[in-house]
Amino acid sequence: MSLDFEVSSPALNRTVDAAYRSGALGARMFGAGRGGSAMALVRRTEAERTARLIQEDLLAAGDPRPGFVLV
Repeated sequence: MSLDFEVSSPALNRTVDAAYRSGALGARMFGAGRGGSAMALVRRTEAERTARLIQEDLLAAGDPRPGFVLV
């Protein structure tokens, strides 16, 4: 059974969409109870470029500057 708890936000949705447009292999939001985060799976060689493109998309939409943790 699939449940939709509607815990996302427009900014998190834009983040995941931007990650896919930027070449992420996978992306999803999680932990929306406290504002949430998004995680994207990208090739190490593309990580900085992908983060830059995600940031550009979000800033263009008027969202706050995102923070990134590259691991």
